[in-house]
Amino acid sequence: MNSSEQVTILVIEDNPHQLGFLSTNLDLAGYIVRQAADGLQAKMQIDAAVPDLILLDLQIPYLNGGDLLKWLRGFSNVPVIIITGKDAEDDKVRGLEMGADDYLVKPVGSRELQARVKAALRRARLAAPDGGIPEPYENGGLRIDYAGYAVTVDGRPAHLAPIEYKLLCALADHTGVVLSHDDLLRWVWGDEYEDGDAYLVRAVVHRLRKAIEADPANPVYVQTVPRVGYCLAKVRKGD
Repeated sequence: MNSSEQVTILVIEDNPHQLGFLSTNLDLAGYIVRQAADGLQAKMQIDAAVPDLILLDLQIPYLNGGDLLKWLRGFSNVPVIIITGKDAEDDKVRGLEMGADDYLVKPVGSRELQARVKAALRRARLAAPDGGIPEPYENGGLRIDYAGYAVTVDGRPAHLAPIEYKLLCALADHTGVVLSHDDLLRWVWGDEYEDGDAYLVRAVVHRLRKAIEADPANPVYVQTVPRVGYCLAKVRKGD
């Protein structure tokens, strides 16, 4: 991640008015802004240099946002915020399960845009705790190497996006304790997020399970506590 004075954001939006609004707001906030009006332009820009953050409209021509995001996640964990006119929770969950980190519904206000961008960049930095880097975490076959920012399960690497990694670390810090959706929103996403954003937690838990569970439909590690939240269970080696 670059320093805050050099953060580059790629805005992918085919509506000229929206593209101008988003770009102007980010430029005034001090970010370096790049633009793409369709999926092919975006792909060329990312091939040339991966930005620090991407704002992505899903309904773009030539290569739609979903396919672009799937391609991107094949090699990069750069934070992606989807910006779209679809506001149904199912649409939000689908977008997040594609690999996005956050989801904004148009029209987007300047203050909300700035808050979500700052939150996404803050999560991606994953600063080490003040007391230094903790010892590796081990629970059954799950291992988190904080120094190397690496997760393995039974010796096999689990490739996690920054938001998935931060969620796992929050759960690991409270192994055996049930954490509410509100707890996880506050610790992982930030104070800008509210109870109505609980779909973020559910979608990222779904992605995390696919990465670390042998059978995501019957998880061993990340347990659901109905109507409350989630718990990272204590697992014996070989379970």
